[in-house]
Amino acid sequence: MRADGKLQPGVRGGERELRVLAVIDALVEGGTERSLADLVLALRGNGVDFTIAILRSRGDEGLAPMLRDRGVDVRLLPSSGRVRALRRLVDEVRPDVVHSMLYESNLLARRALVGKHVPLMTSLVSTSYSAERRATSGVTPAKLRVVQLIDAISGKLGVDAYHAVSEAARDDAIEHLRVRRDAISVVKRGRPDPLPLLDPNVGANVRASLGIPADDIVVANVGRQERSKDQVTLIRALEPLLRARDDIWLIVAGRAGTATSAIEEAIESLDRPDHVKLLGHRGDIADVLDASDVFVLSSRYEGLPGSVIEAMAIGVPVVASDIGPVREVVEEDVSAVLCSPGEPDSFTVAIRRLIDDEPLRQRLGRCGRRRFEREFRIESSAGGMKTLYEAVAAAGPRSFRSI
Repeated sequence: MRADGKLQPGVRGGERELRVLAVIDALVEGGTERSLADLVLALRGNGVDFTIAILRSRGDEGLAPMLRDRGVDVRLLPSSGRVRALRRLVDEVRPDVVHSMLYESNLLARRALVGKHVPLMTSLVSTSYSAERRATSGVTPAKLRVVQLIDAISGKLGVDAYHAVSEAARDDAIEHLRVRRDAISVVKRGRPDPLPLLDPNVGANVRASLGIPADDIVVANVGRQERSKDQVTLIRALEPLLRARDDIWLIVAGRAGTATSAIEEAIESLDRPDHVKLLGHRGDIADVLDASDVFVLSSRYEGLPGSVIEAMAIGVPVVASDIGPVREVVEEDVSAVLCSPGEPDSFTVAIRRLIDDEPLRQRLGRCGRRRFEREFRIESSAGGMKTLYEAVAAAGPRSFRSI
């Protein structure tokens, strides 16, 4: 037992499991959202019980229905009175740890936990205040500075521990939010192994459904249509390749966003606009990747690129932006070819290199798969998160919280 009378977390043998209340904006098919869903499913039955509080629902779309079907307690907070609602949920669930992620949910959790004797851990999921983020956010520098100050001050007052998905995300918080290094634990994202469940014919079926010949070359990108993902650079990079050959296709899986109109304009300017397929939201990313010959990540910034991990898990060779979080996932010229972000010519050279060299594609794919098996399986990531939850729960909240 702890001094406050609650059961010591992480102890089995008849005592209850460690309870985590996760707070997130929504359960869409994004990197952070997918990582949370994978983590919850990996740890349920392994010493951790989750309740998830979401601010917005996507209805039948997204991850909430799947999680509920698997027995996960997912609660939709009301659009008004959220602070009170979250405080009531904390009283009901009596979590050992509250785990918040994404800006709006982070601020909500920090407000709701004032006076509550429960520790709050916040995930750092991106390089939120980097120069690349400032350049592509579409937010004025003055507004972004206000957001940063609110994040920094509320974090100092209300966050007991930080979890970073990458060393780059940790370093960004140290520099821009003035978080102490010893307050941040890095546990990188993992993904379930998709191969045991993958139908051997699924790639061919996806191609057929899109009208793509079986022997043509498919380049894939996975990500929301946002400025940060910079699919416009990817489309411009493919322009000379599409002009020279009629057997190359680009498929982009991800919901519409702030960059959709720019992406559509870039597609219309191509000689073969019909060779670019905007698939929108897809719940079968592994199937889409299995239909691909090359995966390209053209992002300007990331936290830790889950889509790259997913491509490596399938064994698809990767071309990606040369940014810090990507380098934490891949080995350059071993499991991926890296390019200068925002420079179409750099991506053109890399994509052409892989298209023209099938043995290189196969080698990169095999090496990426081995790297996934070695470092990015969900079992390893989930084990690290369980250890972190137990440590945060055992340390308890800051003293002012219990006043």
